Amino acid sequence: MIRRFPLHHVAIIATSTSLMMATVYSIIVPEAGHLSTTKFVFPTKISLPGWSFTDSQSSEIETLPENKSQGLIKGGKEYKFNHQNKSLDINSYYLSNTRGNVQHLLKENLKIDDQTLANIQIKRSNQNYYGLFQDQDRTYLSTCLNPFGYSTFTQRQFSQNLNSRQLNLQLIGNWLRGKDSIRDRRCLWTVMSIPNQQETSQNLHQTLEQTWKDYHQWLQPRFPPL
Repeated sequence: MIRRFPLHHVAIIATSTSLMMATVYSIIVPEAGHLSTTKFVFPTKISLPGWSFTDSQSSEIETLPENKSQGLIKGGKEYKFNHQNKSLDINSYYLSNTRGNVQHLLKENLKIDDQTLANIQIKRSNQNYYGLFQDQDRTYLSTCLNPFGYSTFTQRQFSQNLNSRQLNLQLIGNWLRGKDSIRDRRCLWTVMSIPNQQETSQNLHQTLEQTWKDYHQWLQPRFPPL
């Protein structure tokens, strides 16, 4: 009698076998799966509902030795907007090989002090996470948009999102040919802020949250392929 296996068992066996073969192949051929990160050219001007664009400039940050584990910054852009008596700054940075720990990125690259970082509120909207915080002058929203369309704030959220990517034969084949990554550790890290002025924290948070939703909708389909 021929023993029949359920289809999902066959799929698991096939995927496991392919993964083992890929591992062996990567040992024999060390350059397998190696690919350079595609550059992302930030546009000079963008449009956001409710805001008037005023200016943009390159926003470069030097990647220091102590923060290399948090990702190599491949470039960035600062956008400025206004609406009536309000102003809005958006800084976006393209990172590769990051762990997605936004709090560390804020501390190491933007020198946000520990006391301010200790009061970060991590919020969730559907499957997206972001952090809100405030200093004496401005209120901020920061998050990390990954290649799969979701934004995260903590390293754990970033890793869980990576692990949710389904491993299949096509992905393994593309990885072996250097056309994809099994664990794509890229991120479009965004920091947006507005002056505190005379508004309540609740109003400031609502303004930033709505602005992030609009910016996310603009940014997500433009995430560069590998």
